[in-house]
Amino acid sequence: MRAQGHDLVATAWAAASPSAQVTTEAFERIVGELVSRLKKQLPVDGVYLDLHGAMVTEAHDDGEGEILRRVREAVGPRVPVAASLDLHCNFTRAMFERCDALVAYRTYPHVDMAETGARAAGLLDRMMRAGEPLARHYRTLDYLTGLPSQCSFIDPCKTIYEDIGAQSWRHAVVHAGVFQWPISRNAAWRSSATARNRRAPSMRWRICASRSATPRRTSPSSFTCPTTRWRARAGRGEPGAPVVLADTQDNPGAGGNGDTTGLLKALVQQNAEGRGARAAHRCGGRPARA
Repeated sequence: MRAQGHDLVATAWAAASPSAQVTTEAFERIVGELVSRLKKQLPVDGVYLDLHGAMVTEAHDDGEGEILRRVREAVGPRVPVAASLDLHCNFTRAMFERCDALVAYRTYPHVDMAETGARAAGLLDRMMRAGEPLARHYRTLDYLTGLPSQCSFIDPCKTIYEDIGAQSWRHAVVHAGVFQWPISRNAAWRSSATARNRRAPSMRWRICASRSATPRRTSPSSFTCPTTRWRARAGRGEPGAPVVLADTQDNPGAGGNGDTTGLLKALVQQNAEGRGARAAHRCGGRPARA
C-alpha cells in the first residue's frame, strides 16, 4: 500500500487459539479500541481488516459481522472496506453486505496468508482509485464437507481453486472464494465473486456448477477404527508405505490443542500394539525428542 502512495494508520490487532466463545468483556475492549482509534483518524480513504471470520462471542453469533457493522457505521457507506479471511470462516450475508471486498485463503493447509492480504489490499487500492465499488456476487450451497476433503493439494479442492484462478483471468474477476466447514449455526459452503465490470459473468454460478464441487466428490470415505486397523494391517495403498492415523476432530494442525482422546480410546479397545503406541505411552504426555 505504501508503494502505491498510501499512508497507513494502524488501529488494533489481536489473536487467540481456537476455543469457546469470546467473552463479551474481551470483545468490547478490543473492538472498542479498534473503532475508537479509527474514529480519531477520520476521514480515511479506505479500511483494510485482517479478520479470521469464524468468531462467535457470548453476545454475537457472527463476531466479524458485528465488527464490520461498527466499522461501517464509523466510516459511512461510501468509504471502501476490504477484509481478508481464513478459508474456514463463517462467511455470512451480514459480512458480505457490510464489506466491499472479502478475500479468503485458497490453500489448505494455509500457506498463502501474505498473498491473500496482498489481494485484499489490491482490491482496496483499486476501489479507492476508481471512486466506486466493485460488482459482487454471493451464493450459499446446500451441503457441507469434512476437513479431510478440503486439502487444496488434492481433488476436489485442488481443481476448484485452479478453476478459480483460470476464470479470474478470463472473466476479469479479481477475487473468488469458497468458504468451507465452519462450526456454527452459520455453517455452509458459500461462494462469492468480485468483478471489475458489473457486466462481467457471475463467477458464483460457475463455481457452484463446477463438476468438482459436488457432494459426491467432496464426501470423504469414513471407516470405523476396527476397519481402519484392518486396512492398515492389510497394507492397503503402496506396499511398505507408512499408515497415519490422524485424529482431526480437534483440528490439531490449525491451532487446536489436539487433546481429544477418541482415537486413543479406540486403539486401547482394540488392544493395539506397536512401537508408536508404546513410545507415546512412555512419553507420559511430554513432547518426544527425535
